[in-house]
Amino acid sequence: MIPIPDPEAAERHLETLRETYGGEIFSKLKASPHFPALKILLGFSPYAARLLWRSPEILALFKGEAPLRPQGFRSLLREISQNLSLAEDFSEAARKLRFFKQREVILILASDLSGENFTRTAFRISFLAEALVRGALEFTARLFGIPVSKLLVIAFGKFGGRELNYASDIDLAYFHHPKVDKVQVIRLWETFTRLLDALLEGDRVWRVDLRLRPGGKDGEISLSFPAAKEYYLYQIHPFERLALIRARPVAGHIDLGYHILASLRPVLYPRYLDYAYLEHVRDLKARIHQEAQKKGAQEDLKIGTGGIREIEFLTQALQSIYGGKYPSLRRRRIIPALHQLSHLELLEPSETQDLIRAYTFLRTVEHRIQARYFQQTAKLPREPLARQVLARSLGFASEEDFLAALESTRQRVSSKFQAFLAPRCPAKRSELAAELEEKILSGEPLDELASCVEVPTSLLEDWRRFFQVRTPLGQKRSALLRTFLPSFLEVWLSLPEREKALRRWLTFLERLGGRLSLLRAFSEKPQNLYRLLKIFTLSEFLWARLEKQPELAEVFFEPFDLPEEEALRRSLKGLSYDEALSLLRVFKNQNLISTALLDLERKLDLPGVLARLSQMAETFARLVYEITLSRLQQEWQRELPGRFCVLALGKLGAREVGYRSDLDLVFVFEGSKEAAFWSAKLAQRYLSYLSMRMSGGEGYPVDPRLRPEGRKGPLT
Repeated sequence: MIPIPDPEAAERHLETLRETYGGEIFSKLKASPHFPALKILLGFSPYAARLLWRSPEILALFKGEAPLRPQGFRSLLREISQNLSLAEDFSEAARKLRFFKQREVILILASDLSGENFTRTAFRISFLAEALVRGALEFTARLFGIPVSKLLVIAFGKFGGRELNYASDIDLAYFHHPKVDKVQVIRLWETFTRLLDALLEGDRVWRVDLRLRPGGKDGEISLSFPAAKEYYLYQIHPFERLALIRARPVAGHIDLGYHILASLRPVLYPRYLDYAYLEHVRDLKARIHQEAQKKGAQEDLKIGTGGIREIEFLTQALQSIYGGKYPSLRRRRIIPALHQLSHLELLEPSETQDLIRAYTFLRTVEHRIQARYFQQTAKLPREPLARQVLARSLGFASEEDFLAALESTRQRVSSKFQAFLAPRCPAKRSELAAELEEKILSGEPLDELASCVEVPTSLLEDWRRFFQVRTPLGQKRSALLRTFLPSFLEVWLSLPEREKALRRWLTFLERLGGRLSLLRAFSEKPQNLYRLLKIFTLSEFLWARLEKQPELAEVFFEPFDLPEEEALRRSLKGLSYDEALSLLRVFKNQNLISTALLDLERKLDLPGVLARLSQMAETFARLVYEITLSRLQQEWQRELPGRFCVLALGKLGAREVGYRSDLDLVFVFEGSKEAAFWSAKLAQRYLSYLSMRMSGGEGYPVDPRLRPEGRKGPLT
């Protein structure tokens, strides 16, 4: 028996029981041999505590001497059937079903927390669900006047494999005799589903999921027996083949259900290996992997990396592939199926034991998570107290010990899942590059190599299209790309974030258009290609600029020294004001990238980066001022009266400009009222010329709010 997971909660709930039922009943509870089990239950599950406050019949189980043992399947089914035969309407039947569910799950949870093993607990939950489903169908069939023998309920997933959780949904599909009235039978199944799934007084019998029925969520709620057989024989989808491995009749004409499933064995377990089906299985594996990478999935023990679904998929996929040859693999439960896979040497014995331990551990944790509040979730709780209670309920001394064991388990599962049906990849990078080059240029299938390099097949196919363009410009670009494809592959395969690098390279090529000279330069200096691809993956800031202006990549082939201000001033002479401003933006953005590259390659320390960025901003600001003043004096046909000065504050004032810094500027003048008017005009135009976006790229954002009185004060 485990320690009380949350002693404070246990005492609090015991006090509530004392207040609710009085001292006499509470004394009997304390004197009962089941009092320790009651304290553990109350110290773990708030759901169980609420049920015991509200239900004296359930609490009475903890007062006596009789063992706290859930009922066997047959006696429970008999009790449910007898009680429902007396139910006069839907509401009464729903209440009775909920009472039996609540009573039995309390007994199952008490046994579970007292040390019952996972398999026995899952069996008991599954038997309870089956008894409730059968009882509900008997009542609903009587309500509609349709014999139960004309109906069939098939369970899938954990319910089909008798491996249910406390609060997981039950995957069901409904079928009927072809001579039953279709309208009536649809109404019957809708009522049956509502009887199980509808919330009544804050609780439901069981959550029902009908998406595994033939046709999925778009299929009919019920098919006739012949139509069902026809569908499964001729229209079945690959994922339905896997789902049917665990399918089991649970209510209605049970014998007919087993007969239908037996007739589907040639479809579920073909005698010969179907290579097209293997590709479908690989696609399903890829989808499971993609879902596990989504945001927030890692907290989910079911769908996250190294989770329950990966073990189930691996097991069922091997069953479906080899079940035609080995009948002993045709099992509904995961752990016995894993034992058989080991016995047949389809899995290594050590690997099998590892998977069995992992499955048992992960499912036990999932049980505990759901049993606390009886909510359908497989996500770890976020609250520290809830995690501590969970860890203690599993026998761990601390939350840290539990999380370490969980992480280790999931890593082992993930490695086995990734290795399953993995393509045989070339061992050396050079061999992988050579094979990629051959298949990209030849038009052969890329699926296996896409798995080897861990990128989507569609991305490699998009890349291939650059080599297949038939326009004159496209053919020139294709020829250039072919010349440095081997160099590119060597560089690309050395990067950790290959998918991001390739996506951005393809976008870069599109935006680059007909600038073939830049491509030619990269083909001659592949070391610069490596630097470019690293920038693509390391810096969103720099990628955003290169995506908008791919011509900025010319900086990789130029000296990284900042040009002298006087030399830059000379290069602006004779240009129109917009040409000059655009050229300054090219200067600014090229040097922003060259500075960042020196920074990322650790060729500049922080003071050096700040000094370089500050010098660049100061030069830009000074030359833009000269252009602005010159243009305005031409427009005014006079010189600026008085004197005018631009003061730098903030980071520019301190010469500590960063990559994203704006320019804090204050404008002052000296002179008459006329000088005040013209200096304000100059300041407004200067702000515009500094910040406007032009063909050469972006300027600097400017913040003039640090002037006296802020934005309320005069600009100059």
